[in-house]
Amino acid sequence: MRYMQSSRGMYGQRASRRWPWIVLVLVLLAAIGSTISFFVFRGEKEEPELPVVEEITSEETSDVIVTQLEDADPQETLFQEADFSTANASGTAKRGITGDLFTHVIVAGLPAIDTATTYYEGWLVKPTTLEFFSTGEFFAREDGKWGLVWERKTIDAPYDILDYRQVVITKEMRDGNIAPSPEHLVEATFDAVVDN
Repeated sequence: MRYMQSSRGMYGQRASRRWPWIVLVLVLLAAIGSTISFFVFRGEKEEPELPVVEEITSEETSDVIVTQLEDADPQETLFQEADFSTANASGTAKRGITGDLFTHVIVAGLPAIDTATTYYEGWLVKPTTLEFFSTGEFFAREDGKWGLVWERKTIDAPYDILDYRQVVITKEMRDGNIAPSPEHLVEATFDAVVDN
């Protein structure tokens, strides 16, 4: 009788030692399964209906986008313009929200540059905190001007995107440095948006 009790005690100890290993194996299997499903299914997301920013590099496309913003119903959209003029540059920056899409477009008269070694880059700056981000590289238009289009769904843009009211254009070297040049060729500011 004592022998049976002693074996049960030993069996109970062995089972209690196995339990953490069983849980660990189950957790690892779940983690591996979720990782595999992430990589397998992430490519099946729906493509956005609008062209991605890299594809908006033509004068015609950017002008169509601006026309759509300007012609949209004022009750359903926000549209703003900021003109700029300096000794070496002039043009117009525009921004708007239509539905769930934020669009920022610049058309600028800027000096010719060697695009193999340098490029023009746009920035949006929040004047109150001086936070900023790049809106990308300008493309050469057929009319001799430079253009830039930056679009994001509002859910993917910073929640306070309308607070980034200052537009800056810099000339950058193709040297891999992502920091903006301290020299601003252009600065323009959109009016503050007041909530009603």
